[in-house]
Amino acid sequence: MSGVDFIIVLMFLATIAVLIVGQVSMARGGKFDDDHSVDLMSARTLVQLVVFMLIMISIFIAS
Repeated sequence: MSGVDFIIVLMFLATIAVLIVGQVSMARGGKFDDDHSVDLMSARTLVQLVVFMLIMISIFIAS
């Protein structure tokens, strides 16, 4: 596994972690959800963007 592939897997796992934290936060509600729901959604979309860009770079390098 190359370094880029390893980073892609780590970022994918980070995306899943942020998604789970956001889902648990929304399910429980309360002050934490009120304070952090937008931040968690923004973090998830940012991490997804990074993963997408890394996958595109990896495909470009491989071809």
